[in-house]
Amino acid sequence: MGAGKIGDLDIYGPRPLARIHDRLLGEDGAFGLDLQSRVTHQASLDVYGSRGGVLPRVKPAPRVHEIAAGDAVEGADWRLTVGAAQHFEPILECNAYRLESEAGAMVYSGDSGGVPDSLVELAQGCDVLIHMCHFATGMEPTPAYREASGSHMDVAEVAKRAGAKSVVLSHMIPMLDPPGVMEKLLAEMRTVYDGDIIVGRDLMQVPLKVRHPGRVD
Repeated sequence: MGAGKIGDLDIYGPRPLARIHDRLLGEDGAFGLDLQSRVTHQASLDVYGSRGGVLPRVKPAPRVHEIAAGDAVEGADWRLTVGAAQHFEPILECNAYRLESEAGAMVYSGDSGGVPDSLVELAQGCDVLIHMCHFATGMEPTPAYREASGSHMDVAEVAKRAGAKSVVLSHMIPMLDPPGVMEKLLAEMRTVYDGDIIVGRDLMQVPLKVRHPGRVD
């Protein structure tokens, strides 16, 4: 209903974002015929008009931007820097992101494992590092699994080397949920990293530049 009334979306992401978009929304994409029927068939236009739409009805036309490590995107009062994550390369090209404004700097690892220099560099001095902490170090079935999926001691090492002021743990498997497990992992992380450690939960709000020395949530 918003196409033609509000600005089209700018979509940013790693390759093959443009190919994925075309295969979904292009003329020959999965939703190509659906979109065509909605903007050309009279019955659909009748429904569109009954809901307050004004003809002609146009297709959504998002602007797709493929970005890679080293790129930057800037807004009026913010800057997004792209870094390389370590996940399913070379099959996928995985990004991490650093968002900076006057309020501070937040880094999001995305899915990333091990202790890659690229992520340590991207997160240097950030206020908050949101990092995948998928499992407990030592549980990995293979070295490749550990390199691809964040484990608690590797996350602590990334945060330490980066000098991150706080680290928020995300993307955790259910095996970390039983009582006492996360408390043990956090205590082990504290032997490496002395900043704030926060266990991420749905809908949690984490402020920037609010210090809680020694805090473990």
